[in-house]
Amino acid sequence: MPRTRGIVADPRLLPNPTLLQEAPVASSSPHRPRRRAGLAAAIALTLATGGLALGVVAPASAAEPVAAAAAVAPTPGTNLPGAVTDIAVTPTAPEQGAQVTTTLDFTVPADAVAGDSFTVQLSPRLKDLPETFPVIDLESGAVVADAVVVKTAASNGAPAGIRLVVTFTDFVQTHMNVSGSAFIESSFDSTTTPSGVTSPFTSVVDGGATFTTQVTPVGPVGSHLNASKYGVFTRADQGRTNPLGALEYRIDTPVGPFATATTTDTRPAGQTWTFACGSLSFQDRQADARGLYVAGSSKPLAVPAASVTCTPGQVTVTWPSAPAGHFYRLVAPVDFAAATGTGAAQSFSNSAVTVLARTEGATPQSFPAQSVTRQASAGGEADGTDLPPVVTPPVTTPPVTTPPVTTPPVTTPPVTTPPIPTLPAGTNPTVEVPPVTTTPVTTTPVTTTPAATTPVTTTPAATAVTPVTRATPAAASPTRQPSSPSSSDSSLAFTGDEPLAPALIALLFAAVGTALVVTAHRRARRG
Repeated sequence: MPRTRGIVADPRLLPNPTLLQEAPVASSSPHRPRRRAGLAAAIALTLATGGLALGVVAPASAAEPVAAAAAVAPTPGTNLPGAVTDIAVTPTAPEQGAQVTTTLDFTVPADAVAGDSFTVQLSPRLKDLPETFPVIDLESGAVVADAVVVKTAASNGAPAGIRLVVTFTDFVQTHMNVSGSAFIESSFDSTTTPSGVTSPFTSVVDGGATFTTQVTPVGPVGSHLNASKYGVFTRADQGRTNPLGALEYRIDTPVGPFATATTTDTRPAGQTWTFACGSLSFQDRQADARGLYVAGSSKPLAVPAASVTCTPGQVTVTWPSAPAGHFYRLVAPVDFAAATGTGAAQSFSNSAVTVLARTEGATPQSFPAQSVTRQASAGGEADGTDLPPVVTPPVTTPPVTTPPVTTPPVTTPPVTTPPIPTLPAGTNPTVEVPPVTTTPVTTTPVTTTPAATTPVTTTPAATAVTPVTRATPAAASPTRQPSSPSSSDSSLAFTGDEPLAPALIALLFAAVGTALVVTAHRRARRG
């Protein structure tokens, strides 16, 4: 009896096991991007810290030269004896009663600062010097230095002295190659510097050189054989700051004997000073045979008030008779109309005449006398080259930039449900499950072997027997077996916690449902 062939399920209806395999997991661990992001953040933090350190160190480094320069800056008030290059007195043959000029040349050291100075001990033969004066830059009018004349009294055997102190201003810090000269016009002492005798005028720089000029005055020296007249300043300011009693005139009669004498002192036209009538004084003095004053012989002389007439512009004195070897002196102080200030030196003139008769009834003789008294003058000129401006480059602090940390977006691929195919009559369609792209996870594939169908043998009857067709068994749903987790980060087990797990489960249910629908449809058609 022929055997009935068993009905075997069409393998095309079974799910393709290879389609259910998991895609291989990428070799890179999902934790590595996080590690890389952490490393990038660490590098960014290091760069930011380094930038901040550079920003702090750069300004400090730029300031180091300034601090070093300040450390070596010279101290103000330094004595500069080397600044004085020459001192000279002119003229070398002055007339008695005239003035001489002391000129001082200097060159300022390059490292001088405001407050530095030099001091010079001037010749003690000089007198009637000004108290202060400036040294001026002619181009700008700026004060280069201030000069002060200081008189010192004799003490401990040391003679009286005259010190000139010249102190520089900040002009020397804003200019280079500064040099100039100062001058003083003043009288000289005829007692210590007689006519016809060469006398040294010596100036000594404190801590420096000594300069000497030989001077030989000319002309008569204070002879009182004839009438004489001269003016002297009573104070060092010479009327520049205080106009009252700044100058006094000294008018001397000729040496006696004489029986009568009258002295008249008149202010010249153009002069603005006035006699200080309340301050007039009179002296009886003695002279030797040459007419020279005998030192220490001066004494006050009483003159009756009726013998004196004084107005702001004129003084008249009638003298008593004088014995041989005696002469009389009128001391007449004057007031200036105003202080003359620190400008140019001014001159003051006066003229007087003395009329006397040597004996009673003798013919009177006239002895005129004039004088011009000039203020001591002093000043100075200097120049220098402007220093170029010092340009300090700006200190730039580099900005601190922190690189951004970028977190890559997490993209979940869409899940596509395949359509349910319509089976035509008499066909056994193959159900194909479309490939699913998932996050790489390695799993162990599970292969399902179709169950064997035992053939059924039917003994034929007398009548035709319609063969019974066994329904196609439903395709067994493959079972996912959990794989053992790998010890390496590059192969992680699928735990179901990943975002794609629900999609994979849904896809498997869809495949099983499709197979059941196909089977039911075939049964319905056969039934």
